[in-house]
Amino acid sequence: MGKTIWLRMAFLYYQSPSGLDFSNNMHKEIVKAFQKKDVRSVHRLVEEHIEHAKQQLLLSFGQSSSASDR
Repeated sequence: MGKTIWLRMAFLYYQSPSGLDFSNNMHKEIVKAFQKKDVRSVHRLVEEHIEHAKQQLLLSFGQSSSASDR
């Protein structure tokens, strides 16, 4: 069951308007920061990425909930 939840969350995130593009760009920036050994930037970028994913998922869940209430 755990895998199903994570797969569903990933699907919802990548279906969001900015999910895939934002994620790809963030991963590139995170890799660059790792290459520079810039720990502060890695930390900041990973936190930003997680926060963005959380907000997009909350929006998706809200939209799904609203649609099912109709």
